[in-house]
Amino acid sequence: MKILDAYKIAVQLHARDVDKAGRPIIEHLSRVFLFVLEAGGERIHQIGALFHEAIEDGRATIETLLAAGLPSESVDLVLVLSRRAGEDYVAYIRRVMDHPDAVLIKVGDVDDNVDPQRLALLPVQQAESLRKRYERALAMLATTPRGQLAVARCSESAQASLRRAVERQAERA
Repeated sequence: MKILDAYKIAVQLHARDVDKAGRPIIEHLSRVFLFVLEAGGERIHQIGALFHEAIEDGRATIETLLAAGLPSESVDLVLVLSRRAGEDYVAYIRRVMDHPDAVLIKVGDVDDNVDPQRLALLPVQQAESLRKRYERALAMLATTPRGQLAVARCSESAQASLRRAVERQAERA
């Protein structure tokens, strides 16, 4: 499957979807895709990035993604990146950590989610809660070999988030 074809399908799937700040979710998916592309991710990773929210958000199933022509390897990544109903966030991140290819995409997702410009669009309390959650996730992902490589490609704001998370962990120790 060509990347442009995958992108068109992602746009159709998420045509009405918005993020927590009310922005079209395809903007977020595109930024995660670009992160994965720039980090050297292969086509299966790039397509996985474009669809990493599709199953979790209820826009698609494994079957519909496969029927649309997505490579099975990309669909497998989307499945790993889909947080299950009732799944604790830390348990979810640990599950992702078991899949190096998914770690690359998740680091790109978290990198975009800690962007101060995105967080500034949210109510202060919600933004602070999400920032702390994503900082912890980034610190966990950075403990994996693939995560270390991916984190090196993160934005300055994500690097600062990682430093804060590491400092908090050191204070607790």
